[in-house]
Parts: sequence; C-alpha cells; structure tokens
Amino acid sequence: MLSELNSNLQTYVGTDQLSFEAYCDLRSRVSPSLQQWLTTTVFLMLSSGEGRGPRKVDIHSLYDFFYSSGCMVKTRLTLQSYQSALAPLGWLREEDVKRWVLDLYPSLTHKLSQSADYTNDPKFLESYSAAAVRSFFFFLDPHSLGRVSVERLVTSPVTDALLEVTLIAEEGEAALTDKELQILNNNWFSPESVRRLVEHYKELSQDAGSSCLVSKAKLGGFQGLTVDPPRALTKAFIDRLFEEVPTVRVAADGGQGQGHGQGHGQGHGQGEPAEMTQMLDWKGFLDLTLALEYPQAPRSLRYLVKLIDVEQQGFIDRKTIAFFYADIVEGLKKEGLVSPELDDVVDEMLDMVKPATPGRITLSDLEQSKSAHTVLAMLIDVNAFWLYENRENLLHYENEDEGAET
Repeated sequence: MLSELNSNLQTYVGTDQLSFEAYCDLRSRVSPSLQQWLTTTVFLMLSSGEGRGPRKVDIHSLYDFFYSSGCMVKTRLTLQSYQSALAPLGWLREEDVKRWVLDLYPSLTHKLSQSADYTNDPKFLESYSAAAVRSFFFFLDPHSLGRVSVERLVTSPVTDALLEVTLIAEEGEAALTDKELQILNNNWFSPESVRRLVEHYKELSQDAGSSCLVSKAKLGGFQGLTVDPPRALTKAFIDRLFEEVPTVRVAADGGQGQGHGQGHGQGHGQGEPAEMTQMLDWKGFLDLTLALEYPQAPRSLRYLVKLIDVEQQGFIDRKTIAFFYADIVEGLKKEGLVSPELDDVVDEMLDMVKPATPGRITLSDLEQSKSAHTVLAMLIDVNAFWLYENRENLLHYENEDEGAET
C-alpha cells in the first residue's frame, strides 16, 4: 500500500501540497484497496488553509498518516496471532505478550549481538522479557486482571517504544549512530537499559545470598535508570512500600513465602513459625522503577498515591505531608542544610496542585495537575525536594555557565 501511494505521489512533481481536486485525482489513480483509505474525512483531517484560501494537504503528512496506519494494522494482526484460547477474544495474557517479546528479541539485539555478549545470555533474556512484559502490564493493566486488550496494545505509546527499538536495530548502518545510542539510552525496551537495571538490582541484592532479593535497608540505595540527579528515597516511603506491595518473606533458614506488610510467616517445610524478613523481588523492583521513571503516567500516580496515602483516606492532607516531610527534614539536616517550615511546604504543594477541595489533594487533582510528579517526588525523595527548593539558584548558575562559554 505504501509503495503504491509513494509511486503515485511522485507524479505531483514540484509541489508539496495537494488541493482537494488533486487529492481526488490521486484517489482515481490508485487501486480500490487504497481508495477506501483516501476519503474526504482523511483530507479534512490532514489539510489546512491559509485565510480563506482553498484547503490543501501536505504530501509528507499524507504519507506519514498512511505509514502509521499501516504499522498499526500490521501490529494488530501480529498481536492477534499470539492470542491463546485461554484469553477472551481480543485480549492477551502475560504469557502471550511474553511470546511476542521473545520472538522480537533477535531483531532487538541485531546491532548489539556482536559487541555485547550479554544479549545471548539465557538469564539475561529471562530478565529482559520480564522487564518488557511488566512494562506493558504495569501501565495497561492497572487493575491486575492479567490481560490487556489488543486494541489498547496497538494504540499504546508503550508499544511504540518497543517498536522504536526494533526499528533502530533492524535498519540503517551496522553500527549504532550517536543519535540512535541517545534514543536507546532513554528507552525502557533497549537491551542496554535493561542490562543497567539488572546490574543495579544485583548490586542492591548482593547481601541476600542466592535469593537475589532486595531488603528494606538496601532499597535506600535505589537509583533506577536515572543516575543524574541521584535519588535519595526516604525511610518513610520505603516502609510504606514494604507495607503495601507484594513481597517475599525470607526466614533465617532460607525458607520463603509470599505476603504483604509486616508480621511472621512460615518457611517451606517448617513446622513452627519463623521470624521472616521482607524482601522485594524483581517484579516489585520493576514496578517501583517504572513508577519513578515515568512519574507523570496515570498508573504511576496511582501507584505512588497508594503508598503516600498512609491512612487510606482518599486524599493527601497536611497530616500526610507532615508525616513524609519529617524524613525530608532529617535528610537535609544530615547534609547540613536548613529545611523550610512545614506550613510553607504545605501551602506550596497545595498551590502547585490547586485541589478542588481546599487542603485535600486527591488522585483526581493530581491527574489534572502538571506539577503532580514534582509534588510527589518532594514527599519521598530528599534530593528531589532540595532540587525544587533551589531551582532558581540552579537556573541562575546554569545561565552563568552558558554565558561564560559564549
């Protein structure tokens, strides 16, 4: 379809824009299968006019529209082929999405396989597929149904990110360009991104023996994929994380069990209760990373608000802010820094979000606010709070540095 459209567009030499008359002429030249796409609705959607002049459609915009439409159709058909009989029609389970990712993996590593041995490691492949699948289900399955609709997958920016890596890996020169490296460095689905995340997870779990789990104490060193600026998560936030998310409970004898929150558990094969230590597994680690790396996403907001809403009252108020701010104050004090008064911080956050009900910040308020991710970060990350408080000074120094360079 694209090749046919492109060959016919070549006949309109000397112009980048088509009038409606030329558009209709183009439609008459192409095959019936393409004619059904060249509708008046498409022309009106893509065209523009200057003043009262006739509307025209840009040839490049027309081609891009058909390219993206063709990609969506191809992706939809591909995903439908992975549906199993165990899922409702038009839906994919985690196992189905994993099979799709594993089939894509060789093309994802096309340019990396010769220079990065880790891409051929079966253990890394398992970690990569888990990270990729978790991204889809974290963002697209917020109610943990264990399935995602094909239509939602096709239209999701999460899928776009995966296909972007595939496109870079399959096309162009044998070696990655600087621009491609920059894109991949910021893409969750890049094998290199997952490698860095795996190494960070191993670093945090190095004291957990063979279990490869992260303890509450070690999670204080969490950075995720972002290393600049560094993170400094507070103890209050980490405590809440271990209270709310699924964790693995490990006994001193190595027995394990699943659970939420504090308490005692039963080791495998043990007849008597054993003191259990909560640990975060790879899946829980991925969820935390996704929420902090993409804090503006609605799913990330829900994840973080659930942890911050200590009393489960459905909103964040002065009492909640005070609870988390106490750790921020302590963190700043350790660095020899002075912290603002609590009332000033509360007023600032309320002013940033502008909640519908004075004094109560709800999830709905945060979803409508452009400052939501900043406010939440200020409650759980000492460095994020400091950066916000010193934003004007930092901007001044940046401007001075730029002036010195010129």
